[in-house]
Amino acid sequence: MELLALFLLSAFICAVVASNKGRNVLGWFLLGLIIGPFAIIFALVVSTNQEIVEQNSIKSGSSRKCPFCAELIKNEAIKCRHCGSEVPTTIDSEENKPKYELPPGPPPATTSEKLIVVGFFSLLLVGVLVFIKFQ
Repeated sequence: MELLALFLLSAFICAVVASNKGRNVLGWFLLGLIIGPFAIIFALVVSTNQEIVEQNSIKSGSSRKCPFCAELIKNEAIKCRHCGSEVPTTIDSEENKPKYELPPGPPPATTSEKLIVVGFFSLLLVGVLVFIKFQ
């Protein structure tokens, strides 16, 4: 029973580390379930997928690419720290807004929301198994 809880905890930790490194969360969760604590070591050693991390940063609105050198900079930046160029600020004007807006719908689930769901079901499974054991 304790071994199962250890493997579930390892799977959850692997999923969190993989998410922060731009890797496949579900794949690393399953790897953590299969090989347990050793997967944590692998997740910590694997390199960060910089392209995915940059895309997520741009999607979240915290960063943008410099129009001169294409390096990632903060949205509030007025000067690129990589090439030193003056960067135009992003201003939302009426011209830049689309003429037609899509009807509001539920936003897509973020990685952190997916991790919360995976963690909840992992804890639920551990609780059920503990309940069955003490019956």
